[in-house]
Amino acid sequence: MIRTAWRRGLRRWAHMLGFGGHFLTKSKYYSTTFTTLRTVRAEHQRAEHLAALGIDDTDDVQIVNDWNFVGIGWGSAAQRELAEAMAERHQYARRTCSDARNEADGGERG
Repeated sequence: MIRTAWRRGLRRWAHMLGFGGHFLTKSKYYSTTFTTLRTVRAEHQRAEHLAALGIDDTDDVQIVNDWNFVGIGWGSAAQRELAEAMAERHQYARRTCSDARNEADGGERG
């Protein structure tokens, strides 16, 4: 089609033949839409995940992906204290590991 347009003197517009515009501006009636592509991709990924888990019967599978903001911070003082204790233990372990590494290197830092 482009060659024919080129030979007939339509060289100025030959580059546009066979291309219906930018891919984001295509009509949903003309071509596939991104919604359709997202839906197909999501279904494919879900099927792959379920197959990896060994689930063949997908009729009983319910996907829950609704996230709501609940709040910031700890739910109770006990949770806060537990998190602080875990952080202190982690810092102590990092310091101990760093000290042991420095001793093994002969006191050099790096």
